[in-house]
Amino acid sequence: MKIKGVIFDLDGTLLDSMGYWNNLRVEYLKRKKIDFPPGLEHLLVKMGSMESAEYLRVKFNLVESAEEIKNEFDREMTYRYENCIRLKPGVLEVLQRLTDMGVGFCAATATDRGLIEKPLIRLGIYEMFAGILTCQEVGYNKTHPNIWREGLAILHTTRDNTVVVEDNIQAVRTAKADGFTVYAVYDETSEDEKQMLQVLADRYLDSLKEFLNDLQ
Repeated sequence: MKIKGVIFDLDGTLLDSMGYWNNLRVEYLKRKKIDFPPGLEHLLVKMGSMESAEYLRVKFNLVESAEEIKNEFDREMTYRYENCIRLKPGVLEVLQRLTDMGVGFCAATATDRGLIEKPLIRLGIYEMFAGILTCQEVGYNKTHPNIWREGLAILHTTRDNTVVVEDNIQAVRTAKADGFTVYAVYDETSEDEKQMLQVLADRYLDSLKEFLNDLQ
């Protein structure tokens, strides 16, 4: 397949940020004397910010509203996005190669725009994207394919020449079921899903640097 467009996830795919999100939620529940159930992070990662806050509120019978929970998470993650979170290995090289080749790319993320744009601007890659799509703005989480379909419209490409790059198993399943070519990329927070991702995805990348082999 000749690649003419790429739709990248951000957290855990381009940004080394999933550990921050997981620790934030673990510490939040710990302050409330609640143990963080194994595997919960895989469920939350495919949700938008408000949706995940509402899920936690209901599941653990929290007294705070979903908006209050989301706002607390946003406050804590704002500092991390503005100061701490870095690109994963190979990201800049891949984005520059795509740019040099004239291959358009956009982002599809479950994180709200007000948060996710901060590290992209700070790290100098924001202007490289043809667009940023968020689950909140699209109106669907990544159990629905709408966000990638909108990515095709931004890039003016088709499923036949576009690659979706994700680290989350549910997102990989959804995009594959909708007919996309999907590359799964390693993230330490999804280590336990690596074998399944290798089966489900069209290609599994231990590092995004391996994507350069497809961009000759």
